[in-house]
Amino acid sequence: MEPIEFKNEVWEIVRTITNQMDTLFRSCYENYGLTVGQTRILFLLNGGKKMSVTALSRLLDITPGNLSVTCKRLEKNGLLVRQRDNKDERVVLVFLSDKGKETLSKLQNNLEGKCKKIWGEIPEKDLEIIIQGMKLMSDFLNKACLSAAENPKS
Repeated sequence: MEPIEFKNEVWEIVRTITNQMDTLFRSCYENYGLTVGQTRILFLLNGGKKMSVTALSRLLDITPGNLSVTCKRLEKNGLLVRQRDNKDERVVLVFLSDKGKETLSKLQNNLEGKCKKIWGEIPEKDLEIIIQGMKLMSDFLNKACLSAAENPKS
């Protein structure tokens, strides 16, 4: 397969998967007045994690300024706490409030309920193959990115 064919095929698959995931998740998070971006933040902060706005923005691949606006909205809705780092006043840390933890738990239960029926129909072996393929793709793209960074003119 030629590289351009591979790229086009992968982009189409990723686009389709992204659209399908958005459709599935939208019905869960819209009930709470959340956007997909806000929901992603809640999931990333799951488990009592405290993260700086800068670190979180890198994970989400958005600017710290845009993330800060979103975090302020989540804080206003009582789902998130923003506080200055005691060691470095320039750093803003974010973490889930009790209401945020409760909302995330409800989101997870809602999503699990929607997926449970179909999940039970997929053999464990197939789930492992899907994860294995995604890890292989991630490793491949990581190598390609490293190669491109080392050889920017080729």
